[in-house]
Amino acid sequence: MKPLKLVKLDATYLEQYKTLLKLTFPADDEFEQEWGKIFLQHEDLWTDAYGWVDGDDLVAAYSSYTGEMQIRKKSYPVKFIENVATLPSYRNQRLISTALKGEMAKYQGGEVSFLCLGPFKHAYYRNLGFESGMDSQRLEMDFDFLSSHLGSESGYTTQMGYLHTHPEFQEAMKLVQQWYWAHSRYNEIKDPKIFTDTIFKLTKSLIAVAYDENGTPKGYFVYQEKDRKISVHAFRYINLAAFYVLKKYILSYRDQVAKIQFNSLPPDFPIDLLVENMWLTGKKFVLSQNPWQMLRILNVQKLLPTIMEQTPEEEIFLQVYDRQIDGNNGIFRLSPSGEAARMDDIAGKVSVSIAISDLVTLITGRKSARELYLTGKLAIPDGVVVENSENIPPIILSLEKMFPKQVTYCGG
Repeated sequence: MKPLKLVKLDATYLEQYKTLLKLTFPADDEFEQEWGKIFLQHEDLWTDAYGWVDGDDLVAAYSSYTGEMQIRKKSYPVKFIENVATLPSYRNQRLISTALKGEMAKYQGGEVSFLCLGPFKHAYYRNLGFESGMDSQRLEMDFDFLSSHLGSESGYTTQMGYLHTHPEFQEAMKLVQQWYWAHSRYNEIKDPKIFTDTIFKLTKSLIAVAYDENGTPKGYFVYQEKDRKISVHAFRYINLAAFYVLKKYILSYRDQVAKIQFNSLPPDFPIDLLVENMWLTGKKFVLSQNPWQMLRILNVQKLLPTIMEQTPEEEIFLQVYDRQIDGNNGIFRLSPSGEAARMDDIAGKVSVSIAISDLVTLITGRKSARELYLTGKLAIPDGVVVENSENIPPIILSLEKMFPKQVTYCGG
């Protein structure tokens, strides 16, 4: 039996790649089916696509694409890992984990700061050092919950149409996204071209754009409507006037649809401006947590000085546990000067320790140092007993100042 080989994929593998993805992720709705079809036709599909072959058969594959992500108002190069798939009969052979370890080795010394993926199974990727870096919530409700309140009159208007046939709406969408990149309090993303092009070619996606009195786009609402249900893929607004005029547009569907589902909303989305209450007899209202993007830190020593919001008043010796990347596995001295120096010989000099996956939540602001300490994920040596109280060690309070908790979210 010949050993499996990891090879660079090209267009000659297209049909096998389609079959592999279909067997691994059977699309359960039209949106996913169309997205996959368009994505796999893009010229950039093969830029960084790799797979395991058994003879002439493709049995596992993944692809990656370069983009940018904002964390704490700073921009970081990111490799987005997509289309990770393995035939059922070849699973549990560590094919994908071996390939992803190769990706980590490839980029840890370069400009890329993170690997990023949307997980099929969180625990699997957590074992490779990934962790959810951004929060998101999903809202599904009967249309009756929407309130009629529309704020004060603004003079804003909406225009709508199919996204793929209206270049002017595509341009409006880009302008709003550019505003968010410059001003947003969230974790904005500059998507790889293959993602944007795919979105703009979806034939069933509708868009409503909010314009101010001068015709400048101030928000948009991307959705699909089927079987008396609206599925919202993106809802972005620059100000409340745009929020309310988009809400007014949604309310125009009151006699046509029975349900509405927002696939991704930020944790601080003003739901109280959308609905009057969250309970009606015999009606459905479900708000659930839906963290999506998982991040993998590639170079701790390089990243920490750039992402601290303030430097420590005294030296902190941070021990990081990383089973995959040797350069991350060790003790780092965080100094008042803002440096993060790796210490190879400093036995017994540890202030606090953390796993590489949990470090993701600290540096992004998704979890506070206090939360991580109280759940045992940010540990102080010498057998300190963690108490569920306000008696928080000074070292943890110092880390809270360096990496304050933030609202984390990346959406379209």
